[in-house]
Amino acid sequence: MSTRLDIPVIDAHHHLWRRTHLAWLDGPPVPRIFSEYESIRRDYLADEYLQVFPSQMGDAADLASAFPDLQIVLLHASMLTDRNPATLAQWRAGMQALSGCPNVSTKLSALTTFARRFSAEIWQPIVHDTLAWFGPARCMFGSSFPVEKLWTDYQRLFQVFRKCIDHL
Repeated sequence: MSTRLDIPVIDAHHHLWRRTHLAWLDGPPVPRIFSEYESIRRDYLADEYLQVFPSQMGDAADLASAFPDLQIVLLHASMLTDRNPATLAQWRAGMQALSGCPNVSTKLSALTTFARRFSAEIWQPIVHDTLAWFGPARCMFGSSFPVEKLWTDYQRLFQVFRKCIDHL
């Protein structure tokens, strides 16, 4: 036990202190990841649920294009982290690229996780744009309860979602 306590864990990982959760981890280049992904997909995956941030959506579209027979569900409509113009533009471009891959669908859930508040005004443009790009057949409603319970209840969540799709 004393040996384990002597390990300078924090010091050993000080280079990670300033990392953002949005950055890809340092590692092999994308082609190597894809080649390894092929064997994993073949042996283990029927479908893939993919959670990516706006900065990662281009790589996600490349993955979807490289494996057109793999059905991918994009979680949380790609985790829109904030509403600043640069992030929104990156998210829109990424969603449009992913919607061009017929093997990608998306789950409309946790759309206010990073806002930590809930309203139709926040959800409506995301839902409308996503439906326009993917079409209703490639979109599904979902929730992230109990996480979303921090700022809404399930009944309100469902009511707001229904309001967002009233135009269909």
